[in-house]
Order: sequence, then structure tokens, then C-alpha cells
Amino acid sequence: MWSEGGQTRGQEEVAGEARREEGVTTNELWSTLPDLPCTQISIALAFLKGRGCVETSGRRSYAASTTLCEDALTEFHYLAHQAARRA
Repeated sequence: MWSEGGQTRGQEEVAGEARREEGVTTNELWSTLPDLPCTQISIALAFLKGRGCVETSGRRSYAASTTLCEDALTEFHYLAHQAARRA
């Protein structure tokens, strides 16, 4: 952990910020998450792109906002709610 402006920050948070700026490719996700099926990773990324949570430039994907996790959860819950209403 390190301190910035009086706040202590964990390595994960700092790494996440760097990743937001660098973006990520599908191949990088596949390499980073070897225990998950490649198709599952690709579908999750396509979902995030389709719902506007991720933007692409070339082959790299970038978070559309600083609240990617919250945005993704909001979109998922919206779709789940819509599906439950139709059932």
C-alpha cells in the first residue's frame, strides 16, 4: 500500500487505474484468466461493449467511465429485471 494525498491505496487499485489507461485486448484477458473459457470471456466483453460500459479503439477495450464495475452490475440487473417481468 502507498499513500497519495493522505489516502492509503492498495496495489490492486493502482493496477486497476493503470489498466484503465492502457486498455486491454481479448488475448490479454484470455492469458490473465486461464481458468475461464475463452468464449465466456469474449461474451462478457461483448456484453460490456453492447451496453456502453466499454469503448474500443482498434483491438483495445477501455472502461467508458471510472465506475466500470458499478455500470456493469447496473446493466446486468436491468436485464435480469426485464427478463423477470416477461416471465
